[in-house]
Amino acid sequence: MASLGHETGSKHLERIIDSIPSLIHTARPDGYLDYFNQRWLQYVGLPIEDLLGWKWTAVVHPEDVGAIVEKWHFSIANGELFLHEARVRRADGEYRWMLHHKVAVRDGCGQIVKWYGSSIDIEDRKRAEEQLRRSTQELQRSEFYLAEGQRLAHMGITGRMNFFKYTVLIRPQKRLALSNI
Repeated sequence: MASLGHETGSKHLERIIDSIPSLIHTARPDGYLDYFNQRWLQYVGLPIEDLLGWKWTAVVHPEDVGAIVEKWHFSIANGELFLHEARVRRADGEYRWMLHHKVAVRDGCGQIVKWYGSSIDIEDRKRAEEQLRRSTQELQRSEFYLAEGQRLAHMGITGRMNFFKYTVLIRPQKRLALSNI
């Protein structure tokens, strides 16, 4: 077993929690958040007093507050794993996407005694997903235009003339006839 040196076990554990890259928090069984590690406090630029209880909702994006609170209430009531994506305001004022994850710790009788949670910044992943979505749409549009071009190329001169007559000569007359109805 590794030696803790002169540090007490709890002081050593606190240093570990404050040094890991995740934003760590804990909650009482009723959902009241009662601890945030130093990384959390640095990330949002607020003292712990401004986050305890339900005050943490002040740093959640206004469009995301309702959903995250509803999901948290559901997890508290059912003791189920909490996993939710929501934007959090960083100390510099920028909202960034985060993945919030909480698990219940139970006693020997199955009662929840504590919730342990972590939050990680997933902004880069969200941006990559959005770029992939846009690229996929652009590819689908390109495939459509390519298929349409190939279809027109295979129509031959007669087909192109018929297409021209329909789109330029006949179709406007149909529109005019329909507008007189």
